[in-house]
Amino acid sequence: EYTKAINQWNDVQYLKGFFEENRTYIEDNEYFSVKSIECFVDYIIECINEFDKILSNATKEDNLEEHFEFLSKFNDTFEILPKLKSKHFVLRFYGIRIENIYIITGSAIKLTQKMEDHPTTKKELKKLEDALYLLKDYSILDEDSFYDYMVENDD
Repeated sequence: EYTKAINQWNDVQYLKGFFEENRTYIEDNEYFSVKSIECFVDYIIECINEFDKILSNATKEDNLEEHFEFLSKFNDTFEILPKLKSKHFVLRFYGIRIENIYIITGSAIKLTQKMEDHPTTKKELKKLEDALYLLKDYSILDEDSFYDYMVENDD
């Protein structure tokens, strides 16, 4: 999912299509100052290149926790598998933390205040929930159970 997002957000044709499909969300958004397709493409490409560097450095420095926050302000901080987001301007990565493992389940260019208010982020929220249920169904609740599952299913 991470690589897919990096590739999409660096793909001019994808970004132009995204802009056209979401023109009203972009043009009607008072918090999103980029209004032309050219500026939008340049803005997203600049943001993702910065974001990728930030998260790559955080991975190398082993401080990813500083770049992810709880998805909801109302989440229980003692949740075993917390749903998280990492954000850089309008770009988002969504995932689940299992101790020191971060599983990226999806990404989005966030154009609305609530995830439920836009089809793309609503879909990412569903993917996040599905991944959470899958992990719980397989009793993957810590690093050991995650790695055991990976070894058992290495086909």
